[in-house]
Amino acid sequence: IVYNSDRHVETYKGNFESKEYMKQNHLNMYDMNVIGNTVYALEGASPDEGYRLVSFDLTNQEEVIRLVEKPNTERNILMELSNLLVVNDTCYFLCEGAEQFVKDDDIFISFNLTTGEEKIIDAPPIREYFIDNETVYFIGSKDMKLYSMPLEGGEVTKLSPFKTIHAFMYEGRIYYEGIMPFSNILMSMNPDGTNHKMHKFIDLDYNTTAFEDGKLYTYNDKIISCMDITDGGSTEWEINVGEQVILKITSYYAEYIDTSVPIEEISIEASELTVSNGYAYFIPECVIGETSIQEAFIMDLETKEIYLLKI
Repeated sequence: IVYNSDRHVETYKGNFESKEYMKQNHLNMYDMNVIGNTVYALEGASPDEGYRLVSFDLTNQEEVIRLVEKPNTERNILMELSNLLVVNDTCYFLCEGAEQFVKDDDIFISFNLTTGEEKIIDAPPIREYFIDNETVYFIGSKDMKLYSMPLEGGEVTKLSPFKTIHAFMYEGRIYYEGIMPFSNILMSMNPDGTNHKMHKFIDLDYNTTAFEDGKLYTYNDKIISCMDITDGGSTEWEINVGEQVILKITSYYAEYIDTSVPIEEISIEASELTVSNGYAYFIPECVIGETSIQEAFIMDLETKEIYLLKI
């Protein structure tokens, strides 16, 4: 991939007429998933705006494909979108609290990229999940235990008695961070919930994680780190991205934010992280005065260079 960072930086510029317009209409990026050279992203503005799902080819940076746009008037969605995954031409994601269901739990939604069909999958409240072999493995929002069920809905099976923060599949086993009274532990088990093994004391807390090729990447508010699962969970490297994120956001949006806010008063909260083909894609939420901005960044895992990814 030849990544042209300058191309993205100029894509949207000029769309915002004023600070107030930006505050009301800026499209925050909620989540993204990268499959090969294609970026899939969920974006939204105010609750009245709804959301849109777009795709973007990193090798053809001129074209953004709007797959679906859903105004809030159709769905009454309270704007909290997360956990976007793309599997077999279908996008899956969570939407927090649709009013027509009269509840605040996450709704599990699928969108078929071929037919354009969108549907809500009947599932318990989900905190986070991953998909493997037509099965969705998820951490329940209520009890934080690990469960499985058929991808399109069906019987739910409890897999672990331990409260769990993160889970992922590696070489036919599910690895997860079990919450224990004395310390959290990196554990693994068979996909059917049998043969639990303890591997290492660990504390990823509630940081955002991504997994690829035996490497577990974590992202907290300012730090991205890499852990080698094949080597017993040793940390390979970590890098502070906070200062670069703030400088790039404040530079790009200089005309639309309160530039009098000191850098040390700008807060950053990690939102999402995904890793693909040697790049880490992450979304921080920056709060600058009264303005909240969520944008995507891309980091070259070899050089550790960081770019603002505007699509």
